[in-house]
Amino acid sequence: MTLRLMILLGVLAATCAVLLMRGRDLLDRLMAPMTSRPTGPIGRALYRDATSMHGRAWQAAHERLELRTTDRLLDVGCGGGTLLGQALETVASAAGLDYSPDMIEVTRENNAAAVAEGRLDLRVGDAAALPWDDGAFDVVTNLAAIDAMVRPDVVLRESARVLVPGGRCLVSTMARPEGDDAGARFMRWLMPELYRESQLAELLADAGFGEVETHTTDGGWLVGYAVKV
Repeated sequence: MTLRLMILLGVLAATCAVLLMRGRDLLDRLMAPMTSRPTGPIGRALYRDATSMHGRAWQAAHERLELRTTDRLLDVGCGGGTLLGQALETVASAAGLDYSPDMIEVTRENNAAAVAEGRLDLRVGDAAALPWDDGAFDVVTNLAAIDAMVRPDVVLRESARVLVPGGRCLVSTMARPEGDDAGARFMRWLMPELYRESQLAELLADAGFGEVETHTTDGGWLVGYAVKV
């Protein structure tokens, strides 16, 4: 083996070692514009109409919430505002919050009529410090977002705070795959923040909710429903 080849193999081995050690961090950085803080052309394109990605989560939300015309709804982590547009077909008024200014802008574009009519309040902000008063809403939703939030316990306590007594909260996220096959193991590595039903139920109970229900849909979405005590 020549010295040049030994050096090349050594460099390749070192590179592989760094990728293995930092792979999770590098992946998180690459995924952030599409998940935790959608931004730029890619984020805008993905969330301008995210029905293909999250349509089943929204369907499960509508079925469980049974929205009323009198409901004031807040969508935390609203993305491009597709759910808000659907909800505004029933509710009189709604609000949306997202950490990404780009997502709020897309939501504003997607729901321009409701914004112009004063039926939709949109804000850039932190889900762990909601910029609304206590008891401002009858319904809070958090769909395909909580798994990207750093302090889900605080986020859910804030969600409870802005609800009226008896207000409903619905959380939907991808369910943690429990199988031992290669695909399930890969998904647990790719998204270690995904929850089991028992974990989401505990988070909701600890946040001050009662009547907690959790179930996993056929499409692999974990749905948590709870009522503010």
